[in-house]
Amino acid sequence: MVLRNCHGEVLYAACQQVHHCSDALEAELMAIEMGAQQALQWTQLAFTVESDCLEAVNLIKRASPNISAYAFRIRMVREFLRERDSPLVKINREANNASHELAKLARTQGRNEAWIGVCPPDISVVIEHDCNPVIN
Repeated sequence: MVLRNCHGEVLYAACQQVHHCSDALEAELMAIEMGAQQALQWTQLAFTVESDCLEAVNLIKRASPNISAYAFRIRMVREFLRERDSPLVKINREANNASHELAKLARTQGRNEAWIGVCPPDISVVIEHDCNPVIN
């Protein structure tokens, strides 16, 4: 996950190995949950959570209670997002390369790392290309 300010500067970035994950949807939901949780921890600012997984975004945004195998995780994400009235938005996969590269570092190299106030060196070029600052 990558937490940026409105100028696109990296405030916090992290990658973490995921164990005991039943499928890709659960991995996406876990990533959204961890991202929202880390954003709450690392900034007092308002934030937007972005994901390129339409199914995960729809499950979280759906107004009705969720009774699937993912119900607990979905409830946690909803609570984290409500804490700061943070929106969850669906983005194109091409706009989410930094998160995918961080996930690949965790998955293929077993890395569990965090970077505070700096861009992860392994993917700095990807992060620069992913960013669309809100304020110029």
